[in-house]
Amino acid sequence: MIKGGFKILAALLLIPVVLLSWSSLTAAGAEQRVFDQAGLFSENEISLLESRITELKRALPLDIVIVTTADAEGKSSRDYADDFYDYGGFGVGAEHDGLLYLINMDYRECWISTTGAAIDIFTDARIDSILDDYVYPYLVEGAYFDSSMAFLGEIPKYVRQGVPEDQYRIDENDISAEGPATLAARFRRSLSNTPVYLFFSMFIGAVVVGIMAAMNRGIGKITATTYLDQNSTALVESRDNLINTRVRKTRIQPPSGGGSGGFSSGSRSTTHRSSSGRTHGGGGRKF
Repeated sequence: MIKGGFKILAALLLIPVVLLSWSSLTAAGAEQRVFDQAGLFSENEISLLESRITELKRALPLDIVIVTTADAEGKSSRDYADDFYDYGGFGVGAEHDGLLYLINMDYRECWISTTGAAIDIFTDARIDSILDDYVYPYLVEGAYFDSSMAFLGEIPKYVRQGVPEDQYRIDENDISAEGPATLAARFRRSLSNTPVYLFFSMFIGAVVVGIMAAMNRGIGKITATTYLDQNSTALVESRDNLINTRVRKTRIQPPSGGGSGGFSSGSRSTTHRSSSGRTHGGGGRKF
């Protein structure tokens, strides 16, 4: 009887433990952020990536997702990444702030999709830097785990730097929209005003030439002998012979800033609409 009582007591004590373990596993599954559909990572690598993402999410106000696929379902890498993020229910806050890193083995292409506040933090230039300087070198070597860790490693740096002071968004299909003008938009506007500019340039030029001509009237003709003293000047034959030539080349560095009017391409975040209607930024590379 006593033995039976101990067994019942032990079973009762185990129930909370089992329930706690089950709830922990459920929570862990709900927080999954690495989806290795292409089988590029080992189980240990997935665990390391998940742990790193969890650390970043605790410190940063952004959601972070990593996805690999060998079947893009006929979608472009951009559309696949945007849809996975949108329909997967990811994001922080009302604007679904966050970013997703996709390795698409179907097209051998990588893509970074940004949403909400991440669009403003991760400008076109910053995304290009992450892709070219950190992610791409690993991808071409087949080091997919290292490329993912490199992607995660760059996120805190830019979040700490914050949104660039002159950052602005511009839709890819409406670059002439109201707001800070891009170089392309300004160039198009200048072309549309070319006839007006030409007219005023010709008018001002004619006025200036007329004034100069009027001021020169009555002035005697000046020749090469006007100021020459014929009695004190003697010409001596002189000749210059080129003996040697030395050429020195110096590279001129381009200006560090781009654009005009205080806006540079480094501060631009180009946006587009996904199938869900949300606004996304991003960029990608073939490898």
